[in-house]
Amino acid sequence: MRHTIVYREEGTYACFPTLSRNPNGALHTRFATRVVASHIDPRGGHLSLASRDEGQTWQPINGDPVHATWPDASGHITIPAANGWRYAPAEQREAIEARGVEVRNVPDGSVAYAEGCVARRSVDGGVTWTQTPIDTPPKALVMNFHDVASVPRWDENTIMRAVYGRPVPNVRFYEVWLLRTEDNGSTWEWITMASDPEGLVGLGETSLVQAGNGDLIAMMRAEPVREHPHLHLTRSRDAGRTWSPPVNTGISGHPPHLLQLSGGELLCTYGYRLDPMGIRAVVSRDCGHTWSDPIVLRDDGYGKGGNLGYPITVQLDDGSLFTLYYFTGADEVTCVAGTFWEV
Repeated sequence: MRHTIVYREEGTYACFPTLSRNPNGALHTRFATRVVASHIDPRGGHLSLASRDEGQTWQPINGDPVHATWPDASGHITIPAANGWRYAPAEQREAIEARGVEVRNVPDGSVAYAEGCVARRSVDGGVTWTQTPIDTPPKALVMNFHDVASVPRWDENTIMRAVYGRPVPNVRFYEVWLLRTEDNGSTWEWITMASDPEGLVGLGETSLVQAGNGDLIAMMRAEPVREHPHLHLTRSRDAGRTWSPPVNTGISGHPPHLLQLSGGELLCTYGYRLDPMGIRAVVSRDCGHTWSDPIVLRDDGYGKGGNLGYPITVQLDDGSLFTLYYFTGADEVTCVAGTFWEV
């Protein structure tokens, strides 16, 4: 294994990198460059980088990452998504809460809420985008996970997106829902993928992948982490229309990223926020029914609360792997880093 720093800047909280291989073959990442170590504070910006040498070097570029599998036959891209965090003056809290929406305080004195979903469309390869609201059931909180992890195009007309959130305000658990279309985004279904009927286990950030046997596999983060530290898995055998009850995999960590490897194995990489903190992976050779012992990519993470993780992995041209994540080391600077490795 070989580690590399993709971006590190004193005084900058670099976090939540995405990673995809563009239609032209280049690797592309985009991540937040915040001024405070907060997951909800909007202050700061984002940076997009591209690598044309399989992750060895990176150069700044404009635009959002576009995964090679997203365009349809005409080259158009449709991405369903939750609106994510929206921000409002604190005096609007009462009016927002009156809609049944959960509201949170932001360090800058404003308030944040996450309500509703949209379909983002691009007809120029991701250079520009338009947005159309998606009619969804009222929920207190609706959030995204990484686009590249949670948006598979199943076929020319079928697109899906796993989102998660809270059905009512200020409960302790999350549910996972699926936005699904069979007409390339003209109409959308809202499907409940995973929910604990007893409201004890929250299921959130979800990665989707088609396994070698045709099943659609979903790996989910469980909450609260101290009580439920293991990833949970559900599967669909009918292209996302129905889902099996979620099962506890026994894999300690969060959140996950699933990748179908060229050799047929299913790979799951994830952050590990127990001592020693770092990045880990497991492999399945039976389409997600059983998993290997953890592979430790690194165990030198640092920081109160485990401020690291959210890995995404791509398979390089030579069959080796590159995993990108955010990481806090002993110097307490949060950066975007990567690991080159092989199964």
